[in-house]
Amino acid sequence: MADGTISGFAISGGIPLAGLRGLFDAALFSSFGTLLFSIGVLPRARGRMRGEGEAALDGCLLLLVRASLIAALAIGVAWLAFESALMGDADSLAQTLETVPTVVTSTAFGHLLVAQEIGLGLVLLLLHPDARPRHRTLALAASAGVLLLQAGHGHAMSMYGPSLLLASEAVHLLAGGAWLGGLVPLLLTARLAPPRAAATAARSFSVLGKWCVALVAATAAYQARILVGSIAGLVGTSYGWIACTKLLIFGVLLGFAWVNRYRLAPALVGAEPDQARRRLAVSIGVQTGFGVLVLLAAGVLSSLPPSVHVKAIDSTPGSDRT
Repeated sequence: MADGTISGFAISGGIPLAGLRGLFDAALFSSFGTLLFSIGVLPRARGRMRGEGEAALDGCLLLLVRASLIAALAIGVAWLAFESALMGDADSLAQTLETVPTVVTSTAFGHLLVAQEIGLGLVLLLLHPDARPRHRTLALAASAGVLLLQAGHGHAMSMYGPSLLLASEAVHLLAGGAWLGGLVPLLLTARLAPPRAAATAARSFSVLGKWCVALVAATAAYQARILVGSIAGLVGTSYGWIACTKLLIFGVLLGFAWVNRYRLAPALVGAEPDQARRRLAVSIGVQTGFGVLVLLAAGVLSSLPPSVHVKAIDSTPGSDRT
């Protein structure tokens, strides 16, 4: 995919690869964000629950974390197999399986992914039915570590190695995981907790979300300056187009966040809490869908060459096009 175009990306098998990367990100975000929500956000609302719906909510959140971890483990295996098939130019399952050990032992991608799979398994073991609070704290730390390793799969590591750009990508992932990964837990809280408890959780999550949004925006701007480089790189390359698409989806996410925090969540303590609960849950559900889209866009970006490595399309009449 030397030309860096969308057509070259599709022909090279980039679409399923980007999909696997995006879904892996989504599963990692969900496990990390749910654990962070359970430990850092929900306790502030427990005083208003008085046992009402508390056990059901805790059970749902634990189930969500486990499902996310299992999904991440399965997607990671599929990602390894797909990358192995590409690296080995395999045209059969047998050839792919022959290539997997080499990818695992001899490539940075394989080393990172195996470390992530081990980390995911450790988090799953820590979240046993009789887990104590300290086990959940350890699980959160391990989940954060797995998410941080994801930065090693990006352009920052392949282009610059350990650098400020790589640190920026790590912060971007943690902030995005805390924000987007907390949306489904917030939805479950809106559905299962008493209205006043749900409103308290929404306010607490909003404080976390504002910090996360600021970090996501700042790190994205820095990465764009390095990887896009110029206005021509933004509007004249496939990488730039997808980056613009990701930015638009990010704007939609911010719009939903504003409506949820300042319109729908306060209505939970109004005259019609049940109706407010339904509206908030629907809004968070749609916002979560856009969150998945932004992760899929990020998966596409990770599979395209950055704009700084591609000749931008010149839009002037009669110019040569690449």
